[in-house]
Amino acid sequence: MYRHCDGGSSLFSLHDCRAERMTYENGVLSFCFPDGFWVIPDHPLNTTGKIVKTGPSEVKYRILDEDIDGVDIYVFTEKKRRNALRVGWEPGNFLAAVNGGALQVEFITQYQSWQSVLHKCWVWFDRRHKECEIILHTDQTLWCWDDLCPDRVW
Repeated sequence: MYRHCDGGSSLFSLHDCRAERMTYENGVLSFCFPDGFWVIPDHPLNTTGKIVKTGPSEVKYRILDEDIDGVDIYVFTEKKRRNALRVGWEPGNFLAAVNGGALQVEFITQYQSWQSVLHKCWVWFDRRHKECEIILHTDQTLWCWDDLCPDRVW
């Protein structure tokens, strides 16, 4: 259990943060960040005036569908001259690959609308990466952490 959990998505960023573990339990998809995520200066607990990282942390999304079908995952592969092929991954297989250490997910950009979040990501396979999209059908996000790390600023 974490000391802090906050639902204010505009106060956090996953940019350049890597998830090394994922879980799906009771309709909640969680991304675990051993190196933390970013907290902007407007957050009431951030008194540094800077964007700072947390310690180990987790972001939890309540998925709207009854099962993991409310998650769409696509990895892009290059195919001839600037054309990309989008390959869908079954969410369970993607979670197994992340949790088995075969890949890590690095978050680049997040877009949010009503009951939907789109993450533009890189999927790392050892030293090489491919672009990916993770689309979540969600109505609640919780950002959970224990401590801010004022010595780790953006």
